[in-house]
Amino acid sequence: MNKYLKPSGYLILTTPNIASLFRRLRLILGKQPIYQYHVREYTMPEVLAMLEETGFKPVEYYYSAVNDLTYVNTEPEDYKRLRDYADLLKLAIKKPTKLNLLRTTAYP
Repeated sequence: MNKYLKPSGYLILTTPNIASLFRRLRLILGKQPIYQYHVREYTMPEVLAMLEETGFKPVEYYYSAVNDLTYVNTEPEDYKRLRDYADLLKLAIKKPTKLNLLRTTAYP
């Protein structure tokens, strides 16, 4: 176990899903599906296996409904305005690049 957690403590972990629909679509199109700042991304079974190998006992795990808006083609000032799917749709109409259209398709 981790020496920084109390014996009855909980580790809350979030990580991007390498197997998400958006990443699969990017891969089909020949694009790198991994975030530019990550060395490697994992599937849920891989994360669970690593946690169990290090002595953690997963209590709850799930895929989040939160959608990521990092992969879009836009200017920084426009990026700050992205809050939800409607904003993403407006961006795709304003700037219909392959990436923006793909992101709009994969978001739901």
